[in-house]
Amino acid sequence: MTISVKELTRVEERKMVEERHVQGSPRLAVRDHGGQRDGRDIVLLHGFGGNAFNWEEFAPLLTSRHRVVACDLRCHGRSDDGVWDWEALVDDVDRVVADLDAERSVVVGHSLGGAVATLWAGRHPEAAGAVNIDGFRGVETEERHYLGLDPDELTARLAELNADFAAQAAALAEPLQPAAVEAARSQHRTAGGDRAVEAFDRGLTVRDGRTVARPDPGTVAAFRTRMAALDLTEPLAAIRCPVLVLAATRDLPEAERYADLLAAWRRGVERDLDSVTRANPRVRVEHVAASHAMVLEAPDLVAVHVLDFLG
Repeated sequence: MTISVKELTRVEERKMVEERHVQGSPRLAVRDHGGQRDGRDIVLLHGFGGNAFNWEEFAPLLTSRHRVVACDLRCHGRSDDGVWDWEALVDDVDRVVADLDAERSVVVGHSLGGAVATLWAGRHPEAAGAVNIDGFRGVETEERHYLGLDPDELTARLAELNADFAAQAAALAEPLQPAAVEAARSQHRTAGGDRAVEAFDRGLTVRDGRTVARPDPGTVAAFRTRMAALDLTEPLAAIRCPVLVLAATRDLPEAERYADLLAAWRRGVERDLDSVTRANPRVRVEHVAASHAMVLEAPDLVAVHVLDFLG
């Protein structure tokens, strides 16, 4: 890397952030952090279940060199609902980019957002570039994407993982009681301060007088189906603009019980990313000493990689 963490300039523009909607169907909420107009226009895409506030610590690390806009994906945050499929998500990114400057834009996404950024780059060979932050492949995927586990054990462990995801989805589909909301706010405040609480609140909405989490159950089901079937190996191998992939090297703390499964998953990811970089010199892969939550855990380190990629 040509930039070090010590060289980063954090521009505190919290009071200057402009909140607006990009018009169309569905309307998309964006948070414009402003920044250096002589640099690139960077569009930030969060992961599934997140929202534009997930970038509050990260965005100011880029604004001394670039203009930065964070977007709520459809069905998230303050954006409207809409059909959930890959083409629609990429269409949404096109609208946000068009609202800025299509010739200067770079799309940076985390997790689901990273997958969307990659698919957007595949649609735009003329693009300045895209960054995929640990969004190469979901963990709910086909068994062939896991390496080094006994086949019977792999089948059993995947069944456990899928059952856990299903239980989480069912719990989130239920209305949230006021006491539960306050308890969650307290936990977020302890973990990440007021900005974490704001991100949590942005993911809530009121339907029929009851507080529920976004996205809705139908969107959650569609996401799980589409992410499980997603394989970015071929799209990345064929991509014609520069792409940076950041891969986590550590497990999320709450995923400790699935350490064996996640290790096998990472081996499969490494195998396929290696085949991509051998086939396509436009794709660059960097490993980050953090978990999947690296944008929150190590925003400075992620920013250094992104700024280095942008030159």
